[in-house]
Amino acid sequence: MHDPDELRNLAERYCDGLLTPTELERLNGLLQANPEAQRIFLEVGTIHAGLQWLSAAPSDSTGVTSLFIHQPQSDPARPTTWSRRRLLRPALIAAAAMIVAWLSVNTLRNKNDAKTTPAIARILRMVDAVWSSGTSFAEGATLQPGKLRLTRGLVEIQSTGGATILLEGPAELDLLHASEAALHSGRVVIRITDPDAAFKLVTATAQLLDLGTEFGVEIESGDKTVLQVYEGEVLASVKGAAGAEQSQHVESGQAVRLDTESHAIAFSPTRFIRTLPSVDDPTGRGKYAYNRSRFSEVHVVPAPADVRIDGSLDDWDLSGQFATACEPPYDEHHSLRAAMMYDAEYLYVGAVVGDPFPMQSQVSPREDKTLYGGGGGVALRISTDRQAGWPLTAASKIGRNHAPARPIDTSGKLCFVMLWYSRPEDKACIHLRYGMDMHDSRVNPPGYEGAFRKAKDERGYTLEYRIPWSLLNAEDDPPRAGDQLAAMWLVHWSDAQGKAWKGQLIDVMQPHEPGWNFDRAATWGRAVYHARGSLPAGTVVPRE
Repeated sequence: MHDPDELRNLAERYCDGLLTPTELERLNGLLQANPEAQRIFLEVGTIHAGLQWLSAAPSDSTGVTSLFIHQPQSDPARPTTWSRRRLLRPALIAAAAMIVAWLSVNTLRNKNDAKTTPAIARILRMVDAVWSSGTSFAEGATLQPGKLRLTRGLVEIQSTGGATILLEGPAELDLLHASEAALHSGRVVIRITDPDAAFKLVTATAQLLDLGTEFGVEIESGDKTVLQVYEGEVLASVKGAAGAEQSQHVESGQAVRLDTESHAIAFSPTRFIRTLPSVDDPTGRGKYAYNRSRFSEVHVVPAPADVRIDGSLDDWDLSGQFATACEPPYDEHHSLRAAMMYDAEYLYVGAVVGDPFPMQSQVSPREDKTLYGGGGGVALRISTDRQAGWPLTAASKIGRNHAPARPIDTSGKLCFVMLWYSRPEDKACIHLRYGMDMHDSRVNPPGYEGAFRKAKDERGYTLEYRIPWSLLNAEDDPPRAGDQLAAMWLVHWSDAQGKAWKGQLIDVMQPHEPGWNFDRAATWGRAVYHARGSLPAGTVVPRE
């Protein structure tokens, strides 16, 4: 059953061009398979169509909507009432035909009927995708204008307008046409694949015009819009409190929150998932993180006496251990449990890594490489500079906008460490570089100890390292209890052959700091050195 007054109100608002997307959806629902509701809609539409004909308002090419306008003002020069009734008959016939056409198309617009509406997009890939009740799509399915309601998972969509859309559930996206969509909830990343194309995204508070770029959008509570631009620029428009439209260009590396005004917020590289993971594990050559960082600090505890470096952490104090993982569905086999310990001579690094292809790296330490993580492994960013403390202001040439380097920028007490098992050498390897300029590369220098042990289910491994402070340029003044320095953890995965870099996890970081970890040390998290171990429960907590 339906409320005739509600239907008449919706029909009149439709004729006046005032319906919101939610109201349009409600009207569609009332009209589908309901002859009485269709009769009322036809009645209201016919009246509006006749009034337009009498007002001699020019029509346009937009179809039915252009027939429906506000009631015109009375005009003494118009025909008499008797002549209006005679002249109204052609308008009634035209209106009826156009309304029947509206019913046949718009009330079925969400059923993906390719015979009535041309496809404007296609689903390329899906990961763990669950659609709302009553809808279901498969990879390769074509899409017509209409709503997509994703309960969870990731869906990659290719628009015929030249844009790739990565929708992250839970989310609701309305595909309006090949070059425009409306995001009602959730998160989406849009990347233009055609250099001559443009794409428009509409939210409750903003209109975003993509000018050949890549950007992410999230709908926060209160319908606030978060926009983050990765490449190129976006023209963002909002309606101010007084109703006047305000526009601004948001460029690469910038992020804003849009309501009735625009407010700059911190750019976070890990705010959005930007590339859909592949069938077997995350993709991309380490360019993106496939997790949302959960921790801002790591707790370093004193090492027990006589720790054996054998690939087992049974003799460790794990009270400072933290656990993190990639986003579903990769959380089970792409994960990290990590711990750090110290004494007067060494830094101890231990980790249990979930990896579907553990210890397969074909990278040999004998090779001359800039990066040794291509076959998988664990990377660390570590500062032993007790005077610099935390947070660090050090930056690479890019991070400081090519300004002259300062001593902290090239300090040897800032170290980039790569830990991996080389299958050709059957060896636990280490690669160290120093400063934000990454100078003085060292591969397997004397003094360190390392061990790897594959998990029994062969879906991961444990690594264990003892690294002398001398290799971290801190032998004369090593970190001590009470220090708060800087550190960051990364995990790299590879393909089954141990040759192709397939993505990474990054944690212990400051997500509000813009930039990338090898450009700005301010993004590194805090390393807290404790005087005693056996930390009480509640010491290691995720970031709120």
